Amino acid sequence: MAAPQFTESTIQITPEAPLESDVVTFAIELKNSGDAPAEGAQLGIEWPLMGYFVEVRGLKDPQVDPERRSIEGSLNLGPGESHRIELDVLAPRDSGGDSLSVSVHLAHYGSGAELWDHQAVTIDTRLSDDGLKVGGFRITTAGMLVLIWLVCLVVVWMLVALRFRGQKDGESGWRGFLGPRATALTLMIPVGFWLMFLAMAWRDYRALYEWTETTATVVGRRVISETVSSTRSRTSGGGTITTHSEIYSPELALRYPVDGV
Repeated sequence: MAAPQFTESTIQITPEAPLESDVVTFAIELKNSGDAPAEGAQLGIEWPLMGYFVEVRGLKDPQVDPERRSIEGSLNLGPGESHRIELDVLAPRDSGGDSLSVSVHLAHYGSGAELWDHQAVTIDTRLSDDGLKVGGFRITTAGMLVLIWLVCLVVVWMLVALRFRGQKDGESGWRGFLGPRATALTLMIPVGFWLMFLAMAWRDYRALYEWTETTATVVGRRVISETVSSTRSRTSGGGTITTHSEIYSPELALRYPVDGV
C-alpha cells in the first residue's frame, strides 16, 4: 500500500560548536521518501529550553507559542519532495556547558506516517579576545592599566628613594628617605583613583552624548535563580548561623538594529 515516509528527514546545526551569545541555526530538512503524497502534514517544533527564539523561516503561517516554546504549522509533501525549515535560536550568555536541543514531530494522520526527531549541541564558553594573552591567561585592558599604574607607582617610589637618600640631617642609609617615599605614595594613590573616576566620567559622557538611542524588541525572557549564602553570629552564645536564600532575576533577549541593519 502506497504511503508517505519521513525517515530520510534530517536536522543540521550551524555552527557545529556554538559559543555563548551565538545565533544557532537548526536547518530541518523534511523529506517524503514514500510513494504517496502527504497533504496537510502537521508539523510541531519545540525549541531549546536554554535558548531564545529569534526567527523561523520556510514555514507558512507558523503558530509560535513562546510560553510552550513551540512552533506549529502544516505543509504538503509530494512523493520524493523535501521542504527546508530554518529555526534561529540565541544561545544565552553565561550558558557555557549547557545544551541547545530541538525536537521535531511531523505527522500525516491520513496515512499514519510520523516522524520524531531530536538533535542537540553543547554551548562552548566564549573567551574574551581583548587585552593581552599570557600563556593560558588573558589580561583585560582594565587589568593592563592597573598593572601599568602599579609599575609606575613602584618606579616613582624607587626614584624618590634614590633621589633623597641620605639627605635627612646629613644621615646616610634608608632612614633618610622615609619622608619622601611617604609623600610619593600619598600623591600616587589618589592619582590612581582620580584616573579611575575620569574613566567612569568619560563613559558616562559617551553614554549621554555620543551613544545613540534605539528601540528593541523582546524576543525571549526567562527567570534565573541563584542560591546565596550568608553567615551571622548568634545573638546569645557562640557559633554562627548560615542561611541560604534564592534570588531570582529576569533576563531578556532583545533584538535591535546595529548600523541600520
